[in-house]
Amino acid sequence: MKKIYYFMMLIIAVNHTACKNDEFFKLEFPPQPLIISVDNLDQAVGGVYYAMMANEGQLSTFDNLAVYAAAVSDEGAFISTAGNLTPVRELYDRSNSFENERMTWAFIPAYDVIRHANIWINNIDKDVYAKLDGQTRIPPLKGELYFLRAYNYWTLVKLYHPPYQKGGDNTFKGVPFVMSGVPADLNEAITAPAGTTEEIYQQIKKDLIEAKKLLPEDPLRAGGTN
Repeated sequence: MKKIYYFMMLIIAVNHTACKNDEFFKLEFPPQPLIISVDNLDQAVGGVYYAMMANEGQLSTFDNLAVYAAAVSDEGAFISTAGNLTPVRELYDRSNSFENERMTWAFIPAYDVIRHANIWINNIDKDVYAKLDGQTRIPPLKGELYFLRAYNYWTLVKLYHPPYQKGGDNTFKGVPFVMSGVPADLNEAITAPAGTTEEIYQQIKKDLIEAKKLLPEDPLRAGGTN
């Protein structure tokens, strides 16, 4: 009987201590927000550039688009030494029937940039950072995010869509048209609806117009990420 009594008292003591500890950590050490200053937001935009420019590896929107552009031109297709690492002739003839790693290496970071740009633009629109000091620095940063989203959609549409035809048929659906941030789950990530050539080019145009409104004429004088 005494053993049962001591055992019950031990359970009560542990539960009581655990509750107090939970309350202590909840009250004394709340999680800090990711962005607590405009400097942090500036760094976040810098991180979006970093995602586009290779992440210290081969996943680079900029570099792999350049390789692809050279491959589909006369420059790449008719140089005898070209094609050791990239099937330039297949790309030139638009006849590659397999997954091309260069296109994949551009695809992955492009959507990394687009997702992050969506998050920061959405947060700015919702006035999440309205109480931070240095409000005049936020519009140019938002302009950079619009530019980054436009550039990466332009990269994707060049890689995966036929050329835009003014007044023609631009209904081809290729790459996912994503205008929200991080997907809620895997299903949302893999079932994002594809955008038509028309939809994506119109979004690129819209983003570039917004970027032009927000970016300063003299970026060196204004400061900021870029």
